[in-house]
Amino acid sequence: MKQIKEQFKFYLESQSSQKTGKAASYVRALELLSRMLDAVPKGFSDCIDIWKLSSVSRLQELYEVANQEKHLGAKSSWNLKGIPPSYLQNGYCTAALREFQNFLIESAHFEKLMTTYQRFSGDADELAAKLNRELNYPKALLKGLDQAGKEAVREMKIRVNQKAFHDIIFNIYRNTCTGVRLREF
Repeated sequence: MKQIKEQFKFYLESQSSQKTGKAASYVRALELLSRMLDAVPKGFSDCIDIWKLSSVSRLQELYEVANQEKHLGAKSSWNLKGIPPSYLQNGYCTAALREFQNFLIESAHFEKLMTTYQRFSGDADELAAKLNRELNYPKALLKGLDQAGKEAVREMKIRVNQKAFHDIIFNIYRNTCTGVRLREF
């Protein structure tokens, strides 16, 4: 599961052109959330090892409970000795859960694109049409800002499917470009 944690960290780091510390903070928040769940599971004993989770809907359920606990502040049963309360109360755990959901959705989408590419044989235009798939986010992740106290996904301009495009180009050119060996991410 260390691999998933490292992939998640890389995913977060690749979202910003600057070193912000967000990746390390979010990984730490999820690890602390695992410790909170280990002490007080609240029906989420299957989520104690957060890095084994692959269900976005289960993460959504956990997010909703974490959000309730966040709003309880000092009264939360997840305020445990040895765990800084700021991770829960300041929203780092809920924000990290949101990003982990996004990561899982985008990773699954990437895998589908790569499988389509690897299994395809035919015209390049057909391949382009098959690879031009929209990402489908659950409605819970797309709620707007009209609800006070709720978190929402912010819109920003990004290159959709950049990782899949990168890997396909590497495959086509066998990791070289004009004779120069390219490095892999």
